[in-house]
Amino acid sequence: MMTTDEINRRALDSSRRALGIAEETRNTSAGTLVELHKQGEQMDRCVAKMDGVHAELDNATWVLRGMRSVTGAVANYFSSPPATAAAGRSAPAATTKAAPKAAPNNRYTEIRRDVQQKQTEEDEVDRTLEQLARAVGDIRRMGEETGEELRRHEPKLDCLQESVLRADARLRRANHDIKRIA
Repeated sequence: MMTTDEINRRALDSSRRALGIAEETRNTSAGTLVELHKQGEQMDRCVAKMDGVHAELDNATWVLRGMRSVTGAVANYFSSPPATAAAGRSAPAATTKAAPKAAPNNRYTEIRRDVQQKQTEEDEVDRTLEQLARAVGDIRRMGEETGEELRRHEPKLDCLQESVLRADARLRRANHDIKRIA
């Protein structure tokens, strides 16, 4: 049968291991959030670049219209060439730790020391469990933030995909027009 001391030591060891795992998870979650924010910014830049591609395609279509026929050249003469486009975001992090205490000597003080040591171990278990609870709360909040960031990425990806497909179709049309002119 296990003694109270053994149970307390096992509980302390177990809570320390759990806290270490929770802190590692929290750090991984923070890193994931940072990367997701970077990817969101990258998608914003891609969308801006695709806007630029579409602006260039507008200009190319305008030029090709003028090259294709006299009517197109006259239409271009009375219209101005199309314009151009541009885009930007950041992230979190954090951790904590705890440390144990010491005690005196003599038979009475030895008993007192044992009681204090047990109390100290119990206090440390409590502190470790409180830190673990905070870490789990942080991880939960980071998980929610990650979900939110992913939900923000979804429409960006849809917009980017649609923009790339439109640009592809427009480039095919422009290439077809160039081949007809040449």
